[in-house]
Amino acid sequence: MPKLINLNQMAPRQRRPERSELPPWEPGGSAIRVLEILNEFRYLTPDLLGLVYAARQRQGRGESHVRHELTRLWRYGYVERFHRPAEWGSNQYVYALSVAGA
Repeated sequence: MPKLINLNQMAPRQRRPERSELPPWEPGGSAIRVLEILNEFRYLTPDLLGLVYAARQRQGRGESHVRHELTRLWRYGYVERFHRPAEWGSNQYVYALSVAGA
């Protein structure tokens, strides 16, 4: 049986910077496609989002590009991320649209 993990006791891995600390930026074409995929599927890990993105783009860009876009979208408040602890394998974030991203 998997070990239960209390999420309230886990330290946050990183804080989101204040919008005033960041340079001006608006989502471009690929960031908008990432937001559209999240809107369609609601909650996705970066790996799953990268697979969907690569299948729709057919340009060879995939998981690595999506991870960079997700980080930028999170910093600017367009997506929310939740830590998904794993007993086996590595921990991941699960991403969903924020109010600003929707």
